Amino acid sequence: MLISCVTPVHVGRLDFMRVLAKCFMWQECLFDLEWVIVDDSPTDAIRDLLPNDSRIRYQHVPPCNIGTARNLCGEYSTGDYLVHMDSDDAYSPDFVQRSIEFHLFSGMKVTGLGSLVFHDLKSDSFSRFTFRDQWTSGLCMVYSRDTWSRYRFDDTTEAEDHKFQLKAVADCNSLEHDDRQEPVTVVSVSHANNSLSRSALKPWSTEATEPDWYASIRADATSK
Repeated sequence: MLISCVTPVHVGRLDFMRVLAKCFMWQECLFDLEWVIVDDSPTDAIRDLLPNDSRIRYQHVPPCNIGTARNLCGEYSTGDYLVHMDSDDAYSPDFVQRSIEFHLFSGMKVTGLGSLVFHDLKSDSFSRFTFRDQWTSGLCMVYSRDTWSRYRFDDTTEAEDHKFQLKAVADCNSLEHDDRQEPVTVVSVSHANNSLSRSALKPWSTEATEPDWYASIRADATSK
């Protein structure tokens, strides 16, 4: 079984992509992996920082919105299941394995995490946001190729993940999130160019600590 890790990239993500490349390369997964990157930046500079690995498939495309970019990830990928790994976030070595195991066990069309740890770059602080209902974030969604083909993402500049989930729930009420808060498998980075303002989530967030794996990959990235 092939798992496609899919990443849409927008302008200004070079430093983040250095971290994400390390996150993909250290994935400890029992299934075969590929990493599909759809980049609509003005240049293809990201190509030069990617590891020389046959599992990595890079596509430089004309400017497009996030919904279109997600669909292009689906079109360029070949895996049986798609796992979101967004360009400005970081993922633990067991993220893909745990995500796929939960998805297959759940029997749902769409799955993802029930809570996220955020890293605010400006204050260098960490917080945890827990979803109050069954919805999850686009940065950690998992679904099959058949599910993507059936629902596809709307051609939109925002909330494409929520709209995708709405279609799946309206059709068959088939979405579930992983409520396990430990170990932390994703750190979402809060920065000036986030598509969703993380500050809007502060009233529902609690203080969190930095995961050891994230501290390690941050130190490694900044030492280069």
